[in-house]
Amino acid sequence: ESRGKVPDQWVPPVDVCQGSLERSELGAEATVEVRRWLVGETSGPQCSQVILDRALTVLSNFKLASGCQLEVLGGPLGALVGGYSDADWLYDEVFHKHPADAIRDAFALLGFRGRGDGDWSSISVEEISLVYRRMCLRGHPSRGGCPRDYLKLQVAMELIKAFCGEVGPLQSDGTGPSSSSHSPAGAAPSPSAKSSLGEAPQFVLSDLALARELTLT
Repeated sequence: ESRGKVPDQWVPPVDVCQGSLERSELGAEATVEVRRWLVGETSGPQCSQVILDRALTVLSNFKLASGCQLEVLGGPLGALVGGYSDADWLYDEVFHKHPADAIRDAFALLGFRGRGDGDWSSISVEEISLVYRRMCLRGHPSRGGCPRDYLKLQVAMELIKAFCGEVGPLQSDGTGPSSSSHSPAGAAPSPSAKSSLGEAPQFVLSDLALARELTLT
């Protein structure tokens, strides 16, 4: 497993309108866990399992809303296929990487490329949120999208939110991977972090939202 941290000189996107990034369907608990991985307080396999457990909880509405199950390895999410779990798949896809590479790939998934120096300040959080909403609307499994790709999109957004400091600074509190706490220590969360933890509305797919967003493309 790659152990490292995000380079100190990396610069996150700018917040032009003093808002916060769009909340993913995985919720603030996932952002907290991803931050812990970015700063080295938890391992890649552990983070993958926590995120997968979170997905099992909050994305179960796929089946309820559309009759489809979130499938990753040819079976329902969370199932074991030949001894290879979905948490293993998520680790191989994302959390085996160096944190810097994972963040770079997350931006690339949303179409923001070419920042090899780690300076993302030419992008606004509003731009990222707009792209994320459009990708959610077009790729949602209830509309025929690939569930695996949809889950990767949610994880990418969590990486970006954690990189932007929405649940705390990217500095380890020294507890290490064995820490049992999942809450960021040290500095208090920023206003945008508080919004993410309790006030930001969760993105909800609807025909009206789909029509409105797609007319902007």
